[in-house]
Amino acid sequence: MIAGETEYLLEQQFQEDSYDDFLFRSKEERAKRKAARKARRLARRNIRIAKREDKRAKRIANRQSGKGTLFSKLGNVYQDLGGGAAIGSAVDTILSKPVPIPDMDSQTPEKDKDYSFGLQAKDANTASGSSEKKKTNYTPIIIGGVAFTLVVIAGVVLYKNNQKEYVHITKS
Repeated sequence: MIAGETEYLLEQQFQEDSYDDFLFRSKEERAKRKAARKARRLARRNIRIAKREDKRAKRIANRQSGKGTLFSKLGNVYQDLGGGAAIGSAVDTILSKPVPIPDMDSQTPEKDKDYSFGLQAKDANTASGSSEKKKTNYTPIIIGGVAFTLVVIAGVVLYKNNQKEYVHITKS
């Protein structure tokens, strides 16, 4: 009802065209507002594009600065560990059977051997010493496992580097 009264008063005082200008302002003002909105949108878009380009440039710089550092780091670790001889001796230490420490009882010259304690009956083969258990050699298995692990790690690193280089997803 108020809008109707306002319309009636405006029609009496002004022409019909000025009523539209009262509610919606003039066409020139509308064009200015529209141009201002477009300018704000364009400015925001340019800021987004600039941020995106900065991030992309940083990513590329980081990627190029990090190339080739893996093998140099591995070389440094290898040298810090003492080289191949130290690593080989460490593996031999892990794989070798420990040397037993002689007991105090075994140093006595005379020992009673006419009795023995045990729950199992002695077999004729064990008494004569003809059957001896062979010790399995785990060295080739461990070396093969280490080599396989290194090949897998190198393959994964190369695959990831190639994937980053060739796969690009662009949003429009």
